[in-house]
Amino acid sequence: MDINDIITQINNIKKGMAALEKELEEITVEGSDSNGFITSIANGKGVILDYRFNPGQISSIKKDNLIQAVVEATNNALKKARELEGSKKKEIIGEVNIPDIPGLF
Repeated sequence: MDINDIITQINNIKKGMAALEKELEEITVEGSDSNGFITSIANGKGVILDYRFNPGQISSIKKDNLIQAVVEATNNALKKARELEGSKKKEIIGEVNIPDIPGLF
């Protein structure tokens, strides 16, 4: 592999990563607490967009449990967003045979 091949691969990856950033803003993931009180909706970049509350259960939940449910649902949504971003980046990079250069991607 010569330097021109490496440069071409790097440029293709950079274009793919730029497109991915826009795509991640549009994709949504959801995370819920273990009791199903709350669902947190985040985009693929890890920005919380909304919460949905289970109306049948939310009125009976205690304040401390509500806070814990919000935290758990949020953390689950953010975890899914990170996993999604990682898998999408892996798809773009694929089996590229480029030397490991810190800070390249």
